[in-house]
Amino acid sequence: MNKIILTIGIVILSISTLVAQSDIKTVTEDFQNGKVTYSYYENPETYQYLKHGKFKYTESQKQEDYGSKSLTVTGSFKDGKRDGTWTYVLNQKDFDDRGGRDLNTKVINYTQTFKDGNFDGPAKLIGMRKYRSFRVFKGSRTWTSFGDTYTRNYTVTYKNNEITGDVGYKIDDKTGTIKFGDGVYTGEHLTDYDYIYKKSIVANDKGIVTKFVIRRKKDGSVFKYVKIDSELLDVINQYSSGKISMDSLNNMGYVSDILWVKPTNDVDIDVQDVLDIEPAVLKTDLLFTKFDGYKIPKIGYWRKMIVIHREGDNIYKGIRDPLTYANSPSER
Repeated sequence: MNKIILTIGIVILSISTLVAQSDIKTVTEDFQNGKVTYSYYENPETYQYLKHGKFKYTESQKQEDYGSKSLTVTGSFKDGKRDGTWTYVLNQKDFDDRGGRDLNTKVINYTQTFKDGNFDGPAKLIGMRKYRSFRVFKGSRTWTSFGDTYTRNYTVTYKNNEITGDVGYKIDDKTGTIKFGDGVYTGEHLTDYDYIYKKSIVANDKGIVTKFVIRRKKDGSVFKYVKIDSELLDVINQYSSGKISMDSLNNMGYVSDILWVKPTNDVDIDVQDVLDIEPAVLKTDLLFTKFDGYKIPKIGYWRKMIVIHREGDNIYKGIRDPLTYANSPSER
């Protein structure tokens, strides 16, 4: 028995544990506009070089006598994949990003946690940017006043590229929380539908829809709805509490479907816009795709709601159907 356990333990060891410490090499070299330091080893089976251990990139630039930019990125790799906490700290003052006369001032603090190259753990972004311009008049530079200051802050936690819990954010003058939960969407989901309708869906604590109505935005009149009368609601409650099974539902003439929704909040901000780590305010991670081939993982933004209805209900067909998005996100 002990031999079996020992064998299993050896099998699950990472490749890096089989590589001697002396075989891990550390290098410092020029990269982009700065210096990068990282370690790597050669895979004894495939002969590929795999980054492993601490990583650091530093950059410091000055433009003539006015612009400055500093960027520090730290993190670590494990067997060629990003692992652990990565931090990005950018401080930029009156820096010309575009080769013109628009001077950008930015302050970015961004932290992302990885596991085996996936988003896994807490992430936090605090970002600010503002612009002004300079002009040359009679051989002297003059600066305009700063325009509006733009902010983008958020906190979120991931588990294997899936969002868990709530997403807190502040984007300029908009502050709020987007409730995600785990797996299913509960509570009320409000969103615009086809620009001229307002869709309201309410799900119980099991993610099962108890109300579904679409109203015309101009006057609040009902455009479409899923009829959930007292009889159907009683069936939903019995199923939610475990008193009846799905087979029992089917025998009673009821069916269930999955409706995929993207959690929003009371001001209808799209969570993908909130968590976009490549907005104009950031623009740092793109630089490192050239270093390690890293690509932003596909994040699971969608949550499911379960719709129980009568078998004869014809509510899933047609472009203006309230449940147009009943198919899974991967099928869109």
